[in-house]
Amino acid sequence: MEFKLYVVNATEYGKGDEVGTWLNLPMTCNELDVTLEKIGMSTHDNYIIMDAEVKLPFTYEIGEYTSLEYLNSLANALAEIELKGDLEWVAAYIEATGDSLEYTIDNYEKHSTFHEGQTLANVAWNKAHAYFDAYRVPECISRYFDYDALEADLEQDGYYEADGGTIEVY
Repeated sequence: MEFKLYVVNATEYGKGDEVGTWLNLPMTCNELDVTLEKIGMSTHDNYIIMDAEVKLPFTYEIGEYTSLEYLNSLANALAEIELKGDLEWVAAYIEATGDSLEYTIDNYEKHSTFHEGQTLANVAWNKAHAYFDAYRVPECISRYFDYDALEADLEQDGYYEADGGTIEVY
């Protein structure tokens, strides 16, 4: 994950001077304050986000005047999600539901299951074979099972195939 912002002092920019710095988020509050002080401002002064380099497995737009504290908090949450290995899950949840990133961060684990790297056909096969194994269905019977029909039913029941795998949204 990369979350970099180029921030300029809006007061100086209005005078014709581009006094700015790159912020590599997330940062501690102290690091953020010290970095902004270098360009003669604080998080409460006027600033303009002139550029953003955000590399995530989904699209996220940043406005020129979005709160730096908010973006830093968001970057912290995304860094935690990345540490858990869940960025692809978050991307799949957003793709499947269309929910905002903020809502997704708070709810993806409660409202979905992610089958990383699996197609919907893989998920259907695994579910069928888990049932076959649990109930000791003999192979001479299980070979007649219609996996395509199960796959179609799963798709109707909230399973969605995304770039990083298949997600079940409930």
